[in-house]
Amino acid sequence: MDEVDLLKILDEEDVKLQAEGHPLFARTLMLKERVCNRLGVNIFLYGGPISSDEKRINNALEKIYPKEDRVLNHHVGIVVWEQFIFKVTVPTVLGRRPIIPMDHIEIPEVQRIRIEKDDYSLKHILDQFGDIFDMDKQYQGLNGSLQYGERVQSWFDNARGYLCTATAALSDRTGQNGAVQSGVIATELALKTGLIAAGKSEEQCRKEYGHDTQKIIKDLPIYFPNLDVARILRTISSWPELVGDKYNPVRRTTEEAAVIVAGAQYVSAEVSRQIFGNCFRDRASKRWERVFPA
Repeated sequence: MDEVDLLKILDEEDVKLQAEGHPLFARTLMLKERVCNRLGVNIFLYGGPISSDEKRINNALEKIYPKEDRVLNHHVGIVVWEQFIFKVTVPTVLGRRPIIPMDHIEIPEVQRIRIEKDDYSLKHILDQFGDIFDMDKQYQGLNGSLQYGERVQSWFDNARGYLCTATAALSDRTGQNGAVQSGVIATELALKTGLIAAGKSEEQCRKEYGHDTQKIIKDLPIYFPNLDVARILRTISSWPELVGDKYNPVRRTTEEAAVIVAGAQYVSAEVSRQIFGNCFRDRASKRWERVFPA
């Protein structure tokens, strides 16, 4: 079957899905399965080899839907390196493909070459990408030893939302204070999500902890003993207080603000990893020792 015939089949099945009332984001997932079934192409949803026919269908799908519609619930963030700030978009891609982190970072070619030649710089970037990735993939690796409901998801969604806001505030290099505030709020929400996951109520979080993130960090290991408390405390040691900085903001450079936001991404992801058991570094083809934050 040539490409024209394959695209025709894809279009026919997509029209059927639309007529059945499926929204666009659902059709992007359902279309591949329908076409594979129609053509007798075997696919493995959770691992296994990818046949040449499946590859052809994956490539054809890219011509049916815009890239933005083939990415579901993607999470954005930033990575900092030297004096640069690069935007990251972590996608949930239709089909099964290897994830190459540098392909999802908006980085100029020359800087990418420099980073990939230096082992420490590459780890520095991959650590941050992994944090953003783990915040996005949190619900795909639920820890079977604990049960989590909509409350935990809602709290983490709020934390992710503030991290995305921080990224947006840094995008034009003029929203430093807004970025810092969003990062600090996201961190507090993520830490309190850990308490919620451990069985605390929202009322208990408010009355027992208020905005005291240090107290939360010291109590969380009771429930999550693998939490890297020392690194988290080092990360937030120079951060502003949530309330104080809101009304008397300190003027910061874009780079200083970006480092705080990157730290917020780390702390939020570290809590997420303890709750949901999802770790990008553990799933990499070659695991590395973490270098950021120090």
